[in-house]
Order: sequence, then C-alpha cells, then structure tokens
Amino acid sequence: MEHASIDPAAKVMKTTSKNVTHTKIMFVEETQSFSVHPENPNWTQITTEARVKSNMGFGLEGRLEHLGVSRFQKNYDKVRPVLFFVFFLCFCLEPAGASLHD
Repeated sequence: MEHASIDPAAKVMKTTSKNVTHTKIMFVEETQSFSVHPENPNWTQITTEARVKSNMGFGLEGRLEHLGVSRFQKNYDKVRPVLFFVFFLCFCLEPAGASLHD
C-alpha cells in the first residue's frame, strides 16, 4: 500500500509504502521525504527511512528483521542510481529545441 502527500507551501513531498500481506512474518514500512535542501535551494534533499518488524515468534524475530533490513539495503543500493538518473532526466536536461537560458 502506498500513500503520498504534497505540501506545496513547504515544498515537501512525502511517500509511505508498506506491505499489507504476510505482515506477521515481516512488516516493512518505507518512508521517503523530498524537500528543498536547507543550504542550497537548487538542491533536493531526499530522506529514506525503513522500519522492519517481525512477529513470527519462536525466537526468529531478530533473524527475520536482520534479513529484512539487509534485503532492503541491497535493493535500495540498486535503485538509488536509477532514482538519481530519473531526477537528472527530469530536471537537468533541456528538451530538444528549447533552452532554459532564454
């Protein structure tokens, strides 16, 4: 399940994603916040947080939570370059035949 909220006045967008199935085995909630960087208004600051919780029982919670965090980190490391590339395409390239400097 995903939820997004945008505050145009504060120039902040927040997204939250979480699984809705198998939550007893592992519940994962990811929150991202996109905002104007406090030191440079031309930069975007992105904050990503993940919460992993298991209610499996039998002493497996810690191992499952560790596995969830490890897998989340590996997947995020794969996605991060793509995210930056998309930002570059959206905000840094001029459309063909157009100039941002006119």
